[in-house]
Amino acid sequence: KTVQDGDAAAGSEGGETIVGWIVDKLASGEVELSDETSIRQAIAEGERELGITLAQKDKDAIVGFMRTLDNIETGAEDFMEQAKEMYQKYSAEFVEETNDAINEAVESAAKSAGESFADSLKNAVTDFMER
Repeated sequence: KTVQDGDAAAGSEGGETIVGWIVDKLASGEVELSDETSIRQAIAEGERELGITLAQKDKDAIVGFMRTLDNIETGAEDFMEQAKEMYQKYSAEFVEETNDAINEAVESAAKSAGESFADSLKNAVTDFMER
């Protein structure tokens, strides 16, 4: 099937077929999205195997689309790495703050208990002495 510049429907159909074929190649690791040469070679190989001839503008559009996918994937990886770093940073801070709050509460409770015990002992001694 030959796709001419003027045949937009056939061009998009052939382009879609090639894109699907390249996506299969991506999944198997045979095409590297970050390498334009790899993408163009995959397009040429797809044209040969599928019997499709694309116009240069369609090939360029596919390359652009694949590069956009690479940017999205890289952006997603960067986002996940940043989210992981933020989680590690803030979860560590949260744990420290929680530990500090617990320690303060325990110290306060121990101090109150100690004061209560001392007051109770003082009151008991006073009561005993007053008898």
